[in-house]
Amino acid sequence: MLRREIIIVGSGPAGAATALRLAARDPRLAAGTTILERALHPRDKTCAGGVIPKGVRLLRRLGLELDVPQIRVDRAQVDTPRSRVGVEEADLCRVVRRRELDAMLARAARDRGVELRENEHVRALARDGDGIRVTTDTATYWARTVVGADGSGSQVRRSLVPGDGGIVARALMTDVSVRDTPWNGCEQRRYDFDFRSCAQGLHGYRWAFPCLIDGRAHA
Repeated sequence: MLRREIIIVGSGPAGAATALRLAARDPRLAAGTTILERALHPRDKTCAGGVIPKGVRLLRRLGLELDVPQIRVDRAQVDTPRSRVGVEEADLCRVVRRRELDAMLARAARDRGVELRENEHVRALARDGDGIRVTTDTATYWARTVVGADGSGSQVRRSLVPGDGGIVARALMTDVSVRDTPWNGCEQRRYDFDFRSCAQGLHGYRWAFPCLIDGRAHA
């Protein structure tokens, strides 16, 4: 059994930011921290990828720039069953690809002394004395502190926190070249939300964000 001070399950923005903050606060503690990531970076994530200005400022406080391909958004359009609302404000957000952002953050944490173990899927967690035993596909760990940063279907939550966890929503994302659609959000630096389907009983909404894939504009 491998003993660690802190185990962080998940290396997305929540897990990586926790590790980066630990490294900034106490490098010795960071050296005793392990991030367990079930995939291998860069890996895809279903998400619009909008980083708001506060997120950029928080990155800078951690000593990082948003150094990935991005599109600045200055406009938003929201359709509801009754009306359309438009918002114009310089730098509402920066739209990035999560596969690129997450990889940047995870590797920054690794470069600052935090152990990053990829392709290591957490299968079980259990309380063990004054700590937590974490079992993965390849090893068993013990740590005094475990951080659950593994998303809406969190294995950490399901194993250690009482309750059913509530409703889990589903999302479907596709990337479309702007050459194949009349949508002009890339040209206008705009993102769209569409809630009109709620009037027909669908408990959800549609969104379209501009993004760059291999330097080319996509929705």
